[in-house]
Amino acid sequence: MRADSLSKTGTPDLLLHVCCAPCSIIPLSFLARDGLRVHAFYFNPNIQPQDEYQRRLETFVAWASSLGLPFSAPDYQGLLWEEDVAVFGGPYPLIANSPDYAANRAARLRRCSACYRLRFEAAARVAAERGIACIASTLTISPYQFVETINAELARAAATCGLSTREDDFRAFYSEAVALSRQAGLYRQNYCGCRFSAQEAELERVARRAARREQRSNTKRDTEGRESSESGHGDGSSVLFSEKLTAAAGVLQENRTDEPSPCPLSDEPSLYLHEQGSGDADR
Repeated sequence: MRADSLSKTGTPDLLLHVCCAPCSIIPLSFLARDGLRVHAFYFNPNIQPQDEYQRRLETFVAWASSLGLPFSAPDYQGLLWEEDVAVFGGPYPLIANSPDYAANRAARLRRCSACYRLRFEAAARVAAERGIACIASTLTISPYQFVETINAELARAAATCGLSTREDDFRAFYSEAVALSRQAGLYRQNYCGCRFSAQEAELERVARRAARREQRSNTKRDTEGRESSESGHGDGSSVLFSEKLTAAAGVLQENRTDEPSPCPLSDEPSLYLHEQGSGDADR
């Protein structure tokens, strides 16, 4: 484990699991407002490839150091993630009105739950070892995550070590977090971390673009006085999403693999769907 940076006197009030620097801005501001002393814990073996992990870690280290925030980060443990989480597979893209939506959501939830569990159990163990009585996570800032499940897994991990939790939901501040992180010049990623989430994010972006193009095309035809029946697509808002998903999948087919990466080893919104909230921005 990396040595603590800028350690403060006394035991912190809370250990904060940090997924990335941009997502930490709002949670840290609320914790500071509440007068809590925070120790940040960066443990994210889900991030692939390893150079992406390193870039996110370096961004966080620089950000934490600039704040005088004590933190620790275990060495990269991608193989642990492969053993405990990758077995749930993917990609499971969530496309509104797709016939595969419900099945994909359930499958993704199983995988994400296992991923949360792996990271939070590590956070709880470290907190207990350091005498920190409470744990929390920055993951609840993201509208691309299953926030109710995050808080449930956080509570479960805390209970195994006799700890308490701070179960927040910061999604209402996501847009503000994006703006602040850009102002600060922090590196922002456009997928959660694992190779499956990267594929899912791209498939969903492709499907959203296709849906927008179709909607614009239908609108143009309507303004030209054509009957909607000529297009065979109704109002265009839910046009053959299964076909769009199939087309989107083709875009990634060349690079898609179900094999582990060679590393040493995001409740119903609009188009991208999670437990609550939606978004089409960086993750």
